[in-house]
Amino acid sequence: MLATLAKMKTTRVVLIALLLLPTCARVRPASTAFVLAADGRARCCIVIEGERSAAREALAKELQFWLREITGATIPLGETQGVNGAIVLAAGHTALGPEGFAVRSGRRRLSLVANTDLGLQHAVYALLEHVGCRWFFPDPVWTVVPKEPNLAVSVDLRASPAFGYRRIWYGWGPRTKKLADDYHAWMKRNRQLGAFQTDCGHAWERYVPAREFEKHPELFGLVKGERKPLQLCTSNPDVEKRIIEGVLARFRKEPGLNMVSVDPNDGAGYCECERCAALGSVSDRVFLLASNVAKAVRNQFPDKWVGLYAYAFHCEPPRTPFAPGVYVQVTTGFRYTKLSFDDQVTAFRKLGARLGVYDYFSVYPWDWDMPGKAKASRVYELAQAIRHYRDLGLSTYDAESGCNWGPNGLGYWLAARLMWDPEADPKALVGDFCERAFGRAAEPMRRLYERWASGEKFAPQGLRLALLDLQQAYKQETEPSVRARLDRVAMYLHWLRLSLDYDRVARGGGAPRAGERSDALQQAARELIVFSRRLMDTGLIHAYPMLSSEWFQRRFAALLKLKDFDPKQAEAWKTERTDIPSAEETARLFAADLEATQPAN
Repeated sequence: MLATLAKMKTTRVVLIALLLLPTCARVRPASTAFVLAADGRARCCIVIEGERSAAREALAKELQFWLREITGATIPLGETQGVNGAIVLAAGHTALGPEGFAVRSGRRRLSLVANTDLGLQHAVYALLEHVGCRWFFPDPVWTVVPKEPNLAVSVDLRASPAFGYRRIWYGWGPRTKKLADDYHAWMKRNRQLGAFQTDCGHAWERYVPAREFEKHPELFGLVKGERKPLQLCTSNPDVEKRIIEGVLARFRKEPGLNMVSVDPNDGAGYCECERCAALGSVSDRVFLLASNVAKAVRNQFPDKWVGLYAYAFHCEPPRTPFAPGVYVQVTTGFRYTKLSFDDQVTAFRKLGARLGVYDYFSVYPWDWDMPGKAKASRVYELAQAIRHYRDLGLSTYDAESGCNWGPNGLGYWLAARLMWDPEADPKALVGDFCERAFGRAAEPMRRLYERWASGEKFAPQGLRLALLDLQQAYKQETEPSVRARLDRVAMYLHWLRLSLDYDRVARGGGAPRAGERSDALQQAARELIVFSRRLMDTGLIHAYPMLSSEWFQRRFAALLKLKDFDPKQAEAWKTERTDIPSAEETARLFAADLEATQPAN
């Protein structure tokens, strides 16, 4: 088991060993135990050493809050009489780098040190992880906080991340205030983002927007003899000038930025004019423009970067080397090249680009929130990929994902850990998740997640097996916080049942006559749509693209093709209810799901 608690009978204090080391941690022999609380009373204070700042004051208060949740004791901020030691927060240790930190305990001092406020934030949450806290999913239901009035730590570690920037982000974004607040808190507590901020996304629209096409068609691509507002004409000197001015203006306005994107707009439509053709392939033109912008940037901002993807029509390496200051994220999808990913990385590196990876953990129209379908659901495959990208020397990790923690949450949490330490054991991390999130129900829940991790196609039999696993889990654990997590899984399984039911009816199953099929399809669609909206704030499924993007028409195509169906009715269903199911309702739904999925005699 990854996390172990050694109870020290002689001191009535729980000694916390190194429970779950951050990535790239160097561990020395355990040092002297530092006592934080005894019998629910504070035995130390929290002190900021050196320069004080609003960020450090806020970190001290966060640490105080979580330690009170654990021990019941309010550890005072600042030097205080009547305590035996101090938790010391100290920044400015340059040897630790931009995000590295060290945590070391002594009898009278527990030191959390870093070079930057960001590193100090990592140190605070690493300490809290060591004493058993976990923020598995953004929804607070998945937060694990041990209750221990007698608490001491013995720790000595030094850590820094394997990737200089780490971002698991939602396509379409978090669409409600709760989802946004939960997401940003999870990112901080799981040491996402980082010191080397990247910006490589599709960006030409920022500098020459399509609305200018009517007045300035010459700035846009010539496609089949006609100018079209899709991509830009990069051989037009005004285009390069506009992009350089736009990038420089952005750096002047936001001096804290590390990078600004110069990536093309998404899609095809690249210019076919004679001047552009003379510059070479799409890759040649796109990366030449990036190098020219980088030269202009480095003349004024020597430490700044321009970023872009190696993606789709510009994923081939160009013919000419890169100017200093160009950062390229190599995408794992939309690879219109015969080169292997590894060979592609090697070729770009030889040309002088600094490189990161842009991965696809979950894309809504690729996996539709089904278990085992997305890369994030296949956790062991995911772990192997992260390790491989580290071995290739890629320095940042961007992961397009979904707000769908029902099928993919374990993968997202595990990926956040592995972006720090690709050498961490994924099976041990899965074990840590199951044991801490589900307590005595760890075994059946691990069975459920391991089945999804295999990537087998989800079908009614898979739903039945998951329901039986969950039934056993409910029988084995009565602790309220664990039951609340099991309820979240039950909600997701009910959503899966509604999805399968709708698909069955949409294919014509169970209602042979036209009128009956129409009624059955509308009923199945209504139940699925209403329940999907109710789950939005849980983050279990990516409800926004399902209900409010162009993919709604694809998902519910059979419904919308019914001659007797008014699409306004579907819009009404989307707002019919927004409440998250209660524990009592979830129990009823779970019982009904078990009954409905029983095999026929």
